Amino acid sequence: SKEISNVEKKLEEISKRHLVEKYGWKNIQGKVTVTNHRHTELTEVNKTASRKLKNTFKKIQGRKTSEVDSTGEDIDVESYIDFKINRVGNFLVNSKNHMGFDIILAIDESSSMRESMETVKRMCATLYDAISDLPRVRLTVIGWNGTGSECFIKKITKPTQIGSLEGFGETPLATAVWYAKHEIEKMTSQKRLFFLITDGHPTKYQDIEVARRGIKMMGHQGIVCSGIYVGDNDPEDISLMKEMFVDDFVICKNFNYVDTYLMDKISKQIIRSIKKANYN
Repeated sequence: SKEISNVEKKLEEISKRHLVEKYGWKNIQGKVTVTNHRHTELTEVNKTASRKLKNTFKKIQGRKTSEVDSTGEDIDVESYIDFKINRVGNFLVNSKNHMGFDIILAIDESSSMRESMETVKRMCATLYDAISDLPRVRLTVIGWNGTGSECFIKKITKPTQIGSLEGFGETPLATAVWYAKHEIEKMTSQKRLFFLITDGHPTKYQDIEVARRGIKMMGHQGIVCSGIYVGDNDPEDISLMKEMFVDDFVICKNFNYVDTYLMDKISKQIIRSIKKANYN
């Protein structure tokens, strides 16, 4: 049985190599069209959510020296107020330890998402607003959809581009995940967070396996990957999310939940890495 498991390992390795070849940048760039955005009117921001997150970051940057709260992994946004962090100073501006954050949101822009697009835009605008004072936190939004074998990508790096998000076409999940993987691997920040936001199945079922492998490879490189499934609790959709993300996904009934979840998850990651930077 040791031989069998060795053979299985080799097969896994070969199929991984094939996958990397097939979905590597050299091969997918012909299928991907990255569109230029119109600069649009600024999207309205959820001021309460943004202010809450900004205050959280300010508190983290507070200069009080006090004992550290060792509440460990699970910190909810409310409990930040009691969070005491040692020797932080104005770390985001000048800490040698904290090399910054890259956050990538890969947002499904297929036709079934059309109804939710206004809320999606508002969510993105709110996140941009909340991190606007943090010099080393970058947010990239990748909108994705497609027709046939083509995948259309919108790469958004500024709040003025959010208005160009729209919902039409198909759901080329595998190409979108591997495009995002290619983008995030080029980023050099200390902490990289990848969120995939979708409302259901890809156009091609086999895309799930290809996406799963891409997500797993990102995880091995220390990229924190999370899935956000938006929609009714459909057992089939949920099993697809489970296949891709194992337990690292959340089900949100609508985009108002997504707002809160993203804020919470991003805050936790930033806090966690600051704590780490100040203890190493």
